[in-house]
Amino acid sequence: MQRVFTAGTLVEAHLIQELLESKSIRSIVHNEHAQGAAGELPVTEVWPEIWIEDDRCVKTALSIIQGYESARLFELSSLCPSCGEHNPNNFELCWSCGATLQN
Repeated sequence: MQRVFTAGTLVEAHLIQELLESKSIRSIVHNEHAQGAAGELPVTEVWPEIWIEDDRCVKTALSIIQGYESARLFELSSLCPSCGEHNPNNFELCWSCGATLQN
């Protein structure tokens, strides 16, 4: 078994698990019930983790996760009309050139 992803939330962990399972990659969510221990343990120690059962699937799993993260980046960002840089949707001005963004 090998860890391939650490999620910020349990919902995200299950989303990644479902993406992997849809490609026939069996996975397990670790720390599923550990969030209640935050405070007693460092918060990074209780984040949900995705582990895959078959080490031969690591490369494919990481590729699927990378695709998820890339899609999420573009959903959460907007392009600057002046320079074409990606900016978070809550920005009013481009971080790169200072142009006004159209959100």
